[in-house]
Amino acid sequence: MNLDISDVWGIGRSFSKFLKSHSVLNAKQLKYMDVEWVKQKMGTPGVFVKKELLGIKIFDINFNHEARKGIISSRSFGQPVADIYNLRQAIANFVSRGAEKLRSQALVPKFMYVYITTGRFDKINVYRGGLSQKLPVSTNFTPELLKQAFILLDKVYKNGYKYKKAGVAFYGLGPYSSAQLQLFESNQAISAKAENIMKTVDKLNLRYGQKTIQLASQGLHQNTIWKAKNSFKSPCFTTSWDELLEIKD
Repeated sequence: MNLDISDVWGIGRSFSKFLKSHSVLNAKQLKYMDVEWVKQKMGTPGVFVKKELLGIKIFDINFNHEARKGIISSRSFGQPVADIYNLRQAIANFVSRGAEKLRSQALVPKFMYVYITTGRFDKINVYRGGLSQKLPVSTNFTPELLKQAFILLDKVYKNGYKYKKAGVAFYGLGPYSSAQLQLFESNQAISAKAENIMKTVDKLNLRYGQKTIQLASQGLHQNTIWKAKNSFKSPCFTTSWDELLEIKD
């Protein structure tokens, strides 16, 4: 239990840095931390890690391959977002991107975590809301994941705040082949039809560019206020024809 905190499964670089700044240096110290403190500071993923250290099984571990810890899709907004409409649009894009990553690695999640937070420099109206749940069915079908994400978002959203960041995380990852229907129940989210639809969408987006095909809830206009500002973005000299470097005499 003297394992360095940065080597604990499920503790990434940012959490490791945060915990060490609070004198939590190894697995044993995290194991016996107050659960309410962990939940407040690290959210549900932190509670999951603490429970695993206590011997409470949360995630299945497959020793046949190096399993990925989780997939997170998040972004700070270009402008503060106050209304649920724009937050839904942002979450829809994060879910879509996360689902695409899941499919590219033939993975499905057991848990989903959605969070929204105000800016770190806002000292007056401060709010961080996050909620996790076990998915009804393990799937990487974007529409089903989006449906569950909106349920979580509606629960954590509070009117009157200006949100600066949001994100979606998928945990408890397993191989796509592990997704099973409940007895006597069919679910379109893990049907052959759903799989073929997503394969077609991914293929077209890979060939013609991201968001060639997307869900309407992701937004059809370019004036979305939640998008990050690109003022200081480095030019794509090697990946975009429109940004090829020109050398003039």
